[in-house]
Amino acid sequence: MKISATQKAEDNERVAQLAEAETPFTEDDLRAKWKVYTERMSEKKIVQVTMQSCILKFNDNYQVDIVVENEVQQHEMEEEKVDLLTFLSKELNNGKIRLNIRLSEIGENKFALTNKDRFLEMMKRNPELEVLTNSLGLELE
Repeated sequence: MKISATQKAEDNERVAQLAEAETPFTEDDLRAKWKVYTERMSEKKIVQVTMQSCILKFNDNYQVDIVVENEVQQHEMEEEKVDLLTFLSKELNNGKIRLNIRLSEIGENKFALTNKDRFLEMMKRNPELEVLTNSLGLELE
């Protein structure tokens, strides 16, 4: 399949517009698009699990820290970074987004939470867990 000169020019123009775009977005907007991208990663299980378990830190000027637990996750996310950044920039219409992938520091590990805290965090991400917990009459300890 050959790309026409017109199509290539249109693509180049869209890339240039996207690079200049700076539509504001919220952390919730970012997390929603992050989830969409993560759900598409079923063929790349390591990346998908890493994206589901990492910590996102939304900073000023559209800087996003992606905090991972180990070097394997860091490597896998670095490999995925360009595609992820392209997706987020396009979906959020903001070419100023920057991703910084780094290892977690001592005390930053979200898995240091208690079992109850972890479950509450999971319920925030998946409200169906609360429905299941209530329907089974379970209590958190």
